[in-house]
Amino acid sequence: LVLERLASVPALLRVWLVVMIGNFVGGGLGALVLAYSGVFSPAAAEAAMSLSQTGLETPFWDLFFKAGFAGFIVAGVVWMDFASRDTISRVVLIYLAFLCIPLANLFHVVVSFPELMYLFFLGEAALLPGLTTFVFPVLLGNTIGGVLLVTVVNYFQTSEHRRQEVREGQDVTQLSLGELTMGGRAGRTYVPAEPDERSYTERGDEND
Repeated sequence: LVLERLASVPALLRVWLVVMIGNFVGGGLGALVLAYSGVFSPAAAEAAMSLSQTGLETPFWDLFFKAGFAGFIVAGVVWMDFASRDTISRVVLIYLAFLCIPLANLFHVVVSFPELMYLFFLGEAALLPGLTTFVFPVLLGNTIGGVLLVTVVNYFQTSEHRRQEVREGQDVTQLSLGELTMGGRAGRTYVPAEPDERSYTERGDEND
């Protein structure tokens, strides 16, 4: 919707912020439980600490580029999922795609933040340095990888065809440049919300 200038950038950022906070709160609570509840056996706790330390020890730009590929995979799954025709195919697609992230030693912020919080709760990492040198580059790489490498490419591959099919004959007003960048109307769809004025009976008679 932002690329179509039907929703503003602040509206997009608000959605991103809500989703990110929700993920961070949920991940942080999960890390808290794992750190203090005894869910992990001693061996599992040691392995979890070792895995979490890996991200903190990875250089900034390595994290960024690894996260970029992870963002590419996650955003690509969203697009490819629509091409799947049954539930089993979707489950297999999602499982295999997300399995590529740990197998390729990539990073995604939904996992990286809980890893940092797990170490923080155990007193093995400082919060602010971990956020700036670990979580931030992962978040940045995920965002750029997902938005630029997948969303923008797929949008421009399908945009004109979609506009011609769906927008034909409709009066759709795009946001002005000021509304796009500063706010204004949150967004709207170019699929009309009002039902067809003709009754279903009339359209049935025409089809007959």
